[in-house]
Amino acid sequence: MKKRNILIGIFMSFCCSLAAAASVDRSEPVSPEIMRGVLYMTSNISRPDQAGPGPKAAPAPSVSENDGAAPVEVPAPAEEGPSVTPVVERTAAPLPKSSEELKISNLANAEVNIDELLSMPPETAGAQVLILHTHACESYTPTAENDYAVTKDFRTTDKDFNVVRVGDEIQKELEALGVTVIHDTTLCDEPDFNKSYSNSLAVAKKYLAENPGIKVILDVHRDSIEDGQGRQVKTNGPDGASQLMFVVGTDMGGAEHPLWRQNLSFALNLQRRLTDGYPGLMRPINLRSSRFNQQLSTGSIIVEVGSDGNTLEEALAAARIFGRELGGYLTGK
Repeated sequence: MKKRNILIGIFMSFCCSLAAAASVDRSEPVSPEIMRGVLYMTSNISRPDQAGPGPKAAPAPSVSENDGAAPVEVPAPAEEGPSVTPVVERTAAPLPKSSEELKISNLANAEVNIDELLSMPPETAGAQVLILHTHACESYTPTAENDYAVTKDFRTTDKDFNVVRVGDEIQKELEALGVTVIHDTTLCDEPDFNKSYSNSLAVAKKYLAENPGIKVILDVHRDSIEDGQGRQVKTNGPDGASQLMFVVGTDMGGAEHPLWRQNLSFALNLQRRLTDGYPGLMRPINLRSSRFNQQLSTGSIIVEVGSDGNTLEEALAAARIFGRELGGYLTGK
């Protein structure tokens, strides 16, 4: 225990110094992965995405506790290979179809009226779509069909096997329905992971300046979930697909973000459509204090496609469903 406390102290000092160096105006989430790592190391919890105080390790979380879990990515050292821990399956309870009962994991503690948000006039009809990837190297559990050269734990720079490939699948479905799509495949998390969000912000601003018709910005990620025994968790949706989760930012962290309610309205209406058509596909919307670059448009969301416990095949199946339903929503089909 003494040795562990010394290591924790060293780790915290390193992380805090990095956060302090990077935090100039605090207008964006500064190295959230490092800060979550600090919370994880200091709390003795069983999952890095549910950090909190407590002297004892928490038991394995229930299905309801996993719903809406915060997206987490703590990159492993470059020399580590792929995780060899077993993967366990978990299917979250499907969301109710009634709009009056739609649930939000409100980690921002923001005042939210779901009925009012659902009734807001849509601002995304006929919109062009920009797909980008703040954490482009996020990848999935390798299979014989989709095995990849590992850069870090569940990460690869190979765009055929990371979330860039998932973005390709979404793009195909949208374009098949006549939606204009720009898919930027920049690895915003390489070579410096801590500059991921500043890099993706620059990417988004560039395309918005060149294409004023862009109203929907999809930042496509994959989640990372671990159970109480340190095993990776895969999320099971319908038809062999992984589950999906939307992450929506707010201004509760202090950064200016007047458009967050429009973004949440967009996410809720899309969530309702996907839930009606594919019960069990969607996890609750994750509402956060940070804005995640979503101040740029009225249709900006993070889309978490599966978890690192899922396979690329399962993620692509979910991406096809999402792309078709988003395309139908935008075109009124």
